[in-house]
Amino acid sequence: MHMKYTDYELIQALYEEKTVRAAARRLLISQPAISQRLKALETNWGETMFIRTSTSLLPTPAGEKIADYAREMLAKEEQLRAELDHLSEKVQGRLSLGVSSVLGQYFLPSVLERFIERYPAVDLHINTGLSDHLLATDNTYHLLLTRGERPQHLAHEYLFADPLFYVQKKDTDPSLFIRFKSDDTFEKVVHEWLTAHKKTTSSSLLQVDQIETCKQLVKRGVGSSVLPLLALQDVNEERIQIEPLLSENEQAVRHNWCAWRAGAELLPQVQAFLREIQAELKS
Repeated sequence: MHMKYTDYELIQALYEEKTVRAAARRLLISQPAISQRLKALETNWGETMFIRTSTSLLPTPAGEKIADYAREMLAKEEQLRAELDHLSEKVQGRLSLGVSSVLGQYFLPSVLERFIERYPAVDLHINTGLSDHLLATDNTYHLLLTRGERPQHLAHEYLFADPLFYVQKKDTDPSLFIRFKSDDTFEKVVHEWLTAHKKTTSSSLLQVDQIETCKQLVKRGVGSSVLPLLALQDVNEERIQIEPLLSENEQAVRHNWCAWRAGAELLPQVQAFLREIQAELKS
């Protein structure tokens, strides 16, 4: 027989209070209403649950079993409600991030450090790469952290501008220019600036995969490069010459974005990560 939550409450109240009057006072309903509901329950079960005496209700053997069942169901309901309340407060679940390699090296670590400490139950999946490659597979991720062009086909927030600098070791005149893999927009800005300032020729280029490799080579005087401010935080300016990329007195920058497919921002784990990003930007 199917019983409702209020039926379990009624049976437990009658079993514990021992009288219809006390049960009615506990449940805030009338005595006739309780008697009518009890009669309906006994009819549906096909068993007498309580025997009335002049002073109290006595549970029958069937009534004892039904009361035990009602108590168990009420306890399970209470446990489930507690778990659901805890679940709504606890940030968990899978969080998939697609992150630009530069942001992954120089911006993401401090954000992740706080996020993992505060939300250890979140199952993180992170992939780094070139922004245009990540944007081409945006349906793979809950959130994207990209550089360059604004991700127009996605919901997005602007993060910050990252200034660009021409860097080389002081007291050297390197003819070798070191490039790291990036998107076409960045390559175009760099090429136009290098050409305008006659810094290098096409025959003196070195291509590396990672920006950090590029930086370490520059620090050792192997060559020059164009690097973003994010990558220069630990560079000793007494040893490294840093020249802003200026064009018509305007600083060249890399724009940084956080993007997501509509609806992803409703997930608690996504909201929590967005909060940590904003906290990092304010720090």
